[in-house]
Amino acid sequence: MTEQTQQTQTTDATTATSTVDSAATTATSQTTTGTDAAVTDTGTNTESNQTAAEADGTKTGAPEDYADFELPEGALPDPELMTEYKKAAKEIGLTQEQAQNLAQMGAKMAEKITAQAMAAHEQRVANWEAETKADPEIGGEQLQANLSVIPPVLKAFGSENLVNFMNETGIGNHPEFVKFFVKVGKAMSEDTLLPGGSTTPGGQKTLAQTLYPNMNP
Repeated sequence: MTEQTQQTQTTDATTATSTVDSAATTATSQTTTGTDAAVTDTGTNTESNQTAAEADGTKTGAPEDYADFELPEGALPDPELMTEYKKAAKEIGLTQEQAQNLAQMGAKMAEKITAQAMAAHEQRVANWEAETKADPEIGGEQLQANLSVIPPVLKAFGSENLVNFMNETGIGNHPEFVKFFVKVGKAMSEDTLLPGGSTTPGGQKTLAQTLYPNMNP
């Protein structure tokens, strides 16, 4: 191989190496440019999404002041409790829509708990009634006769408020409550009771003396 040929090959190799380096540099530059473009595009999309959300009326984060929340029909919001709720919602950054949904859920839960409590009370009253009817002392075949002595007791010593309380609470079905009134009623049928405090000359007794015969006057 001649010296001129060797120089030519060396020149070609150097040129090829420069070409490869140039191509690598160009590719790196294109990659960097693409990455920058992607970052720019992502930022643009984020801003675009935020702008679109605001245009649709959907805001992120808690508002300065929450509008009144719509609750299920029949629900009566407590002003003090709602003030505390809005404060808590704002602290955790709930939007108006998120706070509204949570308020709706809370109202439904409260409604369900109330319904369960009422159902449990109704069942308890029904159990009292069943126990009274089956009670060996006042129930069974003698139940109606025993119940018939209660109205005179209420008329003589009760009041409209007492009757309303018995009906509203269902306590009038409790076997011990019924037994008490039956005993008083039977005592009234045996003695003439006075709402006063002492036995009259004719031998009439007060309610206390009939219920507690061993009590000192």
